[in-house]
Amino acid sequence: MNNDIDFLINALDEFGIISAGDDLIRDINRGELIEDFGSIKVPENESDKTLGKIESILLKYAKSPNESDFWSILRDRIIPPTYIEVLCLYLVSNEQFFTYGAKIYSILLGMEPCSKIWCPMLFAPILKTLITTQQILENGAQLNAQTKSQLNLTVSLLSNLAKAFSDNFANMIGDEVLIALSEIIMKLMLGFRVELDLYNDSIAKEARKIAEKIAKTNLDYLLTFIVPELLLGFAPNANSLTARIEKLRDRILDFTMSQLTPSDDRIVLICKHMMMRVPEKVHIKKSTAAIVYKLTKYSINSKQIIYFVLKLGKAAKINLRSFSSYLLQLYLVNISDLSPLFGDEAPEIVMQMANTIKNQLTDSAPTVRASSLDAVSSIIENLENNSFGIVIKNVIDSKGTLQSIFQKRIVDEKLVVRRAALQCLTQIVMSNARAISPVMIEMIASRVRDRAVSIRNMAVKSLCTAHSRFSDNKALNRAFIDSILPLILDTENSVQKEAFDAANNHIIGPLINGNDDEVQYFLPKMQVYHFNFMKDIFTYSKQKAISLKNTARALVKIAIRETDNIPVWKLVEKLTEVETSHFKVKEFYDLWNDKNSLPSEYFAILANLGCKSEEIKNDCIQMIGEEASQNSKKYGFITNLLQLLKIQDGSDNVWPDFISRYCTAINQCVQSTNINEIDLYNISTMIYVLGDVILASSKQKILNDYDFTGIKLLITEKLPNDVEIPNSVSALAVIALGKLCLAVKTVSNSFVSAFAHLLSSNTAGVAIKCNCLVVLCDLCVQYSAIVDPHIQLMTNCFADPSKIVRNQTIHIVTKLIVEDYLRMSSILFFRYIHAITDEDPSVSTFACNCLFNVILSKHENLIKEHFLEAILYFSREISLDTFTEIDSEKEKFQITDKSRRHLAYALMISRLDAVTSFKMVELLCQNVLNKFVKGEYSISKHSVILEDSIYSMIELEDKMKMSLEIEAISDNSVPDKIYESTKKVLTDIHNSMIRSVLPTLNSLHRLLREGNSPLQGQLKKFYQRVISKNKSLMDIIQKTEPILAIELQNEMEADAQEPDNDENETISEIPSTPKKVSFLFESQLLTKIATTPRSMLCTPKRGETNSNENSTNEQICVTPPRNQGVREFSTPPHDTSLLD
Repeated sequence: MNNDIDFLINALDEFGIISAGDDLIRDINRGELIEDFGSIKVPENESDKTLGKIESILLKYAKSPNESDFWSILRDRIIPPTYIEVLCLYLVSNEQFFTYGAKIYSILLGMEPCSKIWCPMLFAPILKTLITTQQILENGAQLNAQTKSQLNLTVSLLSNLAKAFSDNFANMIGDEVLIALSEIIMKLMLGFRVELDLYNDSIAKEARKIAEKIAKTNLDYLLTFIVPELLLGFAPNANSLTARIEKLRDRILDFTMSQLTPSDDRIVLICKHMMMRVPEKVHIKKSTAAIVYKLTKYSINSKQIIYFVLKLGKAAKINLRSFSSYLLQLYLVNISDLSPLFGDEAPEIVMQMANTIKNQLTDSAPTVRASSLDAVSSIIENLENNSFGIVIKNVIDSKGTLQSIFQKRIVDEKLVVRRAALQCLTQIVMSNARAISPVMIEMIASRVRDRAVSIRNMAVKSLCTAHSRFSDNKALNRAFIDSILPLILDTENSVQKEAFDAANNHIIGPLINGNDDEVQYFLPKMQVYHFNFMKDIFTYSKQKAISLKNTARALVKIAIRETDNIPVWKLVEKLTEVETSHFKVKEFYDLWNDKNSLPSEYFAILANLGCKSEEIKNDCIQMIGEEASQNSKKYGFITNLLQLLKIQDGSDNVWPDFISRYCTAINQCVQSTNINEIDLYNISTMIYVLGDVILASSKQKILNDYDFTGIKLLITEKLPNDVEIPNSVSALAVIALGKLCLAVKTVSNSFVSAFAHLLSSNTAGVAIKCNCLVVLCDLCVQYSAIVDPHIQLMTNCFADPSKIVRNQTIHIVTKLIVEDYLRMSSILFFRYIHAITDEDPSVSTFACNCLFNVILSKHENLIKEHFLEAILYFSREISLDTFTEIDSEKEKFQITDKSRRHLAYALMISRLDAVTSFKMVELLCQNVLNKFVKGEYSISKHSVILEDSIYSMIELEDKMKMSLEIEAISDNSVPDKIYESTKKVLTDIHNSMIRSVLPTLNSLHRLLREGNSPLQGQLKKFYQRVISKNKSLMDIIQKTEPILAIELQNEMEADAQEPDNDENETISEIPSTPKKVSFLFESQLLTKIATTPRSMLCTPKRGETNSNENSTNEQICVTPPRNQGVREFSTPPHDTSLLD
């Protein structure tokens, strides 16, 4: 010991500390030195060894049995501890020796004379070191020599502080330093950067030791900083809950639970803090819910927590209601673990929780609806093993209401809600042990047409899941092929791939693998259009370089073995249209002798493979003639024969004979005086063959040499001898004549009007009208100018009595618009608006898809440009001269039912963005409502316009409200700053717009009041909506319309729900989420130190005339005078003996 003491004294003497004098040392400690450290100086060279030895000596005696003797001998030799303190002050003031100064001082704090050498100015560099390390751990850094040195120093300081910390130490440093130390220690326990893993655990281990000692007497200080870290405050930029973040979160949770007993009321308080402060990001809400659940399960006061959660489920703040869904989900799923804590109240509590979830399914906020759907999904998944499963099911699905809720949620405007609803439905399908209802199948299948790519992909997966669960369900299998196969033509690559994978796994794969049972679920149900989609799937495979060889060989093998397996032959036909290299022509040609027993697809396959022979040519001519003469009506077979004949050598010489033969036969039949309907039926096949031959003929000039009078007569209602022409015959004649028009333009000029006339006929059959639409569509593509005058007659079919014709019209017109063969006009837009409210759901749904998902993507401003016109047009109260409609057309497209009109406006508004909605309200006020104020419109004569305008404004305001709500809809949501800035911009635009139209609204209200109009109430609803967003508007209204302001105030107060008193009391115990502040830490002391350069923390004052702007730094960097009663950082006196 004597050798160590001699070394220490010699070192202090060598550094000039002993000779500096007591006054100088006292001044340095107090920070009152005028110039500098005087004679004190540590040589820059060869001092490291000496300082290291001093550090080792102090470590040797700290907390050892010989420590008292060590300090006693030093005092006997007149070496007080303050000498070493001065050495530390000098060292930390010198960048070269900073590490030694910080380490030595941290060791001194754990030794007996710590109260005599406690110096806030010396402790500040230690906190600065911890702060720097915390920022490295949070932001990451390259692990170079400098970073390693910093982290190693932190480990040493934490280790020394852990040894030094005690109750007396906590009292010595004071509340402010203790709070600062508590905050930085909690942050140091949470290093999560992968590149710093070498130090993360060691730093966290030492930090926890200090935290445990703080917690023994000052746990409340730690709890202040534990809550933000449990809310993932240590990973502010993370967009998902990774395993690493989850591990660190659980580390803090384990520490918290280790310091609290189950009976500690502070567990309830922690849970309330977390619930009230939870951020809006979904992954943080789910993480927080998991923590609160664990604390609930741990606490004996769990009922208090759960009752508070139930109140949150009805809170005004959207985020709180949404969060409660996630938490209630965990409670109900794991109710068996919690119910023993509830005693006899368990069933009642379970019912309350389930009822809260159920009510949230119809919440006004999309995020709440989505989170409650997620909750229901998870609950259903675990319902079978739930001890309260029956109770929960009876509450959530009482009287079968869940199905009707799903029908609304699956078509919800918000993507997040539709996604959650689809996930929930999928979970119900997976959990259902018996069957899947047709309604559920329809709901899932409908989402393959969703406008969101992710929903379409989910719907495909959901249908695949359902098929795996109920593979023998006929309705499901039909929905599978109806819904998934068309997606191979989707515009999004990911959806195409999803559809391809589904078809490959459930249709093509089983064919290749010989799984006949799986194949039979789909192939027998396929129609022509399904096989066309299969062709698109084969095309997709070829484009993606996916080999079709195995598919081809498997199909050929089955087809040859099972010649009556028509679906397989159809697949072979479609595959040969895409790829022929995997087929052997001879293999099919060898079957020619059995052609009469083979399906018609056989001939199309030969045509696709390019199989030629004189035998085939002659046999095809013979078979076509036989089919026509026998009136077989095997139209598909005839088309395939003609296709095969067309590729044969010399086939061009065959067509004139066919045309001559069938034109003559048809003309003779039609012109015969003894003809009857049966005779007309008997030439049906001839008409079809003639049409196909006309289309197949490559020599169009020869068509002028033939008389097509018979075909032309057959599109009329009656022949010259008054024999009525059957609809099926006329329909065939329309197609045949249409093909002639495509081939000969002069014929088109004559017959386009005839086709258009048939569309407006009340007696023409459905098939005739549908065929006329197809022909006019093809003619519009080839001869646009000829068809253009008849477009309005085509669009009149939007209101045809037959829903088949209406659907066909929507399909044809949409195709022409998208391909730019038809211009989108106001009248055409109004036709679509009429269609989206069609009384038949299939027509209205199809029209909505065509207008909103197809046309609107091409004409983005369509609704914006025509919305006001639509209100005027459908009111029928004014005449719009720009529209060329006759009275019958106006009557046909009138929407007299108010609910249908309002549905149309609501559907249009749902597709508008926030800014357009603002503009639309402004335009309605300026261009419609203002005309009532000016007297151009009369309230009595134009009541429909006024009512529809006010309704639309209310809908637009509701739309804007949803747009202004900042909601975290996914884990990868936009950062909060962007959300807030966007919200502010939109709010400013909205408020500016409302102020500009307020005079018009006030004037209109006065008119309505004077006329005692019932529309006053509707206008007040609009007022209430805008005031709820901007309370300052009420002040403006009070100045201009005081009576209206009073009425609005009373009505809004009456409509407001009375808050629950208990809820207010409980929630008021919890502070709201603190506002973001400008400093880095919650502790102001840490913020001061973090923003002060290290070199200035311990710099002695140079004079008394410092500027005010430097006063903050002075307070940090200067040790207060020893005779001060209250010292910096709220610490006790530097040496308590001085105050005795």
